[in-house]
Amino acid sequence: MHRVVFWALLALGIHTPPAFAMPCHCFPTRSFDSAKPATADPYFLATTQNAFMAVLFSQEKKDIVLTKQKPGVTAEGVWVAHWLSLKTGKEFGELLRAKRDKGSWRGAAASLHIDMRKLPPEFAATLNRGVDEGVLSSFIVNSLLVEKVLVKHGDLEALRGDGATDQETIIVSLLARKTGQSPGQLFRKVRKGEASWGELLQKAGIDGGKMVDEIRALLTSDARMKRN
Repeated sequence: MHRVVFWALLALGIHTPPAFAMPCHCFPTRSFDSAKPATADPYFLATTQNAFMAVLFSQEKKDIVLTKQKPGVTAEGVWVAHWLSLKTGKEFGELLRAKRDKGSWRGAAASLHIDMRKLPPEFAATLNRGVDEGVLSSFIVNSLLVEKVLVKHGDLEALRGDGATDQETIIVSLLARKTGQSPGQLFRKVRKGEASWGELLQKAGIDGGKMVDEIRALLTSDARMKRN
């Protein structure tokens, strides 16, 4: 199901920050200012990804943020650990510790005797090659966005082909689902400097400070539409 998108991701050669880097989550600006429309964009990108992760994995957003602030932990690694925990039943903390101790997700999976048959074949094969965890996290993000019917395969491939990061892919998929607009067009507007993420969120009526509630409401609405 995810084969075309998956191999397209591999071709992009996505990379993650060094494992020893500690990302900063202290954003000085957290609200949209029409005079400086892009100032709060780093916050909107980060909080949307954190909220999406929290909703999908039934976590508190603050716990997601605190975990990402720990030395040696990346956003990509948190995606992989939570998703592997969901698929395999291994504890989230155990997975992160194994990754830290072994230095790779391939080593972590081997040390924890993870049954690869529980994972999508494409993901398992790539994990066994010891690729950058950014490729693994992007596979996961793509899979979940499609699973929740937030973006179509074709639109997703186009976004990734245009260089959209995990954060950008998540926020533009939510915006497009909320407004009915093309995710590709929205993404290109931001990339060309014609709009900011904060501006698009405001126009869509999405409160960037209450992103968990916004995402839950959107997913609940979609679930009702499917049943009807």
